[in-house]
Amino acid sequence: DNGVTEFGYQYYVGSGKSYRSTGIAIDPTHVVFTNRNGDVYVMSEQVDRPRLVILKTDELQSVPFFSPVHYSVTFEDVFMNNGCADLTGTLTADEAAAGYVVTSVEPKRIARMGAIADQMVENSYPEMARHLQPVDWDRFEESGLSKDSYSNMAAYAPPAWLWSITNPNFTLGDGEAYDVIYDVNGPLVTRGPHYCYVTIASNDQYYMNVVGNPVVQLGVLGGCLESYADLAFGTTDQNVMPVSNTSEIGNQDQTLPDFDGASAWYWQGGFLYGMSQKRLAFNLEGWSSGDPADLWNFTLPDVNCFNTCTPYVTALTPLGAMSHDGGATYDVVEGYIGVSRYIDSLLDLACYGSWDWYATDCGFSNDSTIGLAVDQFMYGVSGEAALNNVVIFRHNVTERNGRALPGVFFGALNDFDLQKNGFDVSEFDAAHSVAWGASCSGVDVNNTWVVGMGKIPMDVDPMIGVRTLDANQAMWADGITLDSAYYYMTTQPGKTWQTGIDANFPCAPSSESDDREFFYSFVGHDFAPNETYTFGTYLFMFPNGDVQDAEAYTDLATLVNQFAGFGRGDINNDGAINLVDVVALYNQVNAGGNGPLFQHLADVNNDGGVNNADVLYLANYWFCAGPAPVGSWVLPIPCP
Repeated sequence: DNGVTEFGYQYYVGSGKSYRSTGIAIDPTHVVFTNRNGDVYVMSEQVDRPRLVILKTDELQSVPFFSPVHYSVTFEDVFMNNGCADLTGTLTADEAAAGYVVTSVEPKRIARMGAIADQMVENSYPEMARHLQPVDWDRFEESGLSKDSYSNMAAYAPPAWLWSITNPNFTLGDGEAYDVIYDVNGPLVTRGPHYCYVTIASNDQYYMNVVGNPVVQLGVLGGCLESYADLAFGTTDQNVMPVSNTSEIGNQDQTLPDFDGASAWYWQGGFLYGMSQKRLAFNLEGWSSGDPADLWNFTLPDVNCFNTCTPYVTALTPLGAMSHDGGATYDVVEGYIGVSRYIDSLLDLACYGSWDWYATDCGFSNDSTIGLAVDQFMYGVSGEAALNNVVIFRHNVTERNGRALPGVFFGALNDFDLQKNGFDVSEFDAAHSVAWGASCSGVDVNNTWVVGMGKIPMDVDPMIGVRTLDANQAMWADGITLDSAYYYMTTQPGKTWQTGIDANFPCAPSSESDDREFFYSFVGHDFAPNETYTFGTYLFMFPNGDVQDAEAYTDLATLVNQFAGFGRGDINNDGAINLVDVVALYNQVNAGGNGPLFQHLADVNNDGGVNNADVLYLANYWFCAGPAPVGSWVLPIPCP
């Protein structure tokens, strides 16, 4: 019995119970049962009495970080009165003699532990507690205290975070349910679940015909609640991108990414972090129903650098300097920055000794958790046409447990519902670390929704690849997240696709599902203890794109890579570094010549200035095979 049947308190016949030979009949005053042996049980109405029915035996309610000293937590409809007389009782959190007893340890467990201790001590007496005499370590002396609740006061005491139950008395009429309300000391609730047990004492003296009072588990869960904020971007700030405080990019229940008035192209998706086939961290809803039971919440919100749980979005902030006249002058590029932080905490999907495809009722598993903390920054540019259709993510990933973590890989899964018949297919350019895709059937591939993602920097640890998936192998309960994600990230480089998918444009419908997803594999890294590893990604969408114009997306990749601070040394902005750039940089420094597209691209030695040291550095690279230009992030981190 898992504890549910114990409190069911209703007539029920399940499979394997010979229900075909069982009968039940009810009239206003009698209930009659029969069984396969010919027995007849007749029950008639007697004196009205209360009837306690427990509706919830185990529940956790959230207590967010930064909750006040007195924070009210309500557990709705914990029990009800199913009888014809009033059900009455009292609730106390600090008195064991009457009403509710709220404890940190389940009372029956304490009793079992005491019985085991009695069996282990020779010549001991049941129900007697023992302690060591300070002057004689070779023997136990029996205590005169005969009640376990006296000798284990710490176990029976209310937990430190609970002030009291605020509604101590109840009277319930027929059919009325009762809410248990805690007065919680918010600052004392740390991250994770905090369990306590509530013993129900009522005037239903016949409840279940058991000795003692029933116990339910009502605890609190400390931490940050999942939440979103909206980040504006675009030439007139007309676009919207949700900022999550988990690894989720977006889902159908929240504000969806809106690029130039188009939002129906995005269903849901998010980033994934994996260390093995079974150790994957992500936060996504099940594709089939969106039921909370199908939520894979393996990345938990954390307090960000602005000391908030909810994502923080800055005011308009300078992001860099860009030239619109060939490098003669520079204009400040401004935008908004979304700030969030989350950690991984993996759930055990093998509930009750068997695979639980729906990830329900599973606990967090310390031995599976990878041990990462991610400070994530999202950049949306305002007022710049060249960056109107893209948002940039910077991921600062820290190993948080002081352990080496070899072979951690980073990816993303997105379900794009593109135009017409679906049949979405992704293209890929490894040299520019960018993937873009569209529907390959029933649309004008030269004027359609084109979406994709890329990696920053594009030339250092370049993007691994992209895989087009049949939707049936995506975020369904027995799909990709349970077996294949790490395989894709570690063994499937370049452009790949599942068998049956038409992989090139234009293409005709196939018998394979027209609903598809894109799985992006970005990069892998071996973490040293407490190391912070930084990489970037970006998401783009063009409502009127040409999916066969590969140059448009490789040019976008170059632009985003340079804007973030990489790809330095291309002074004349022709896509290559050569002698012409050495001369152009010399002229910029010494003769007032024009500079590169972004001001920082001339700082090839990455020392924060542009001077003759950069000219010598670039000349040494070109003429003497010296070190390549050095890139680094220039997009600001706005933390105070």
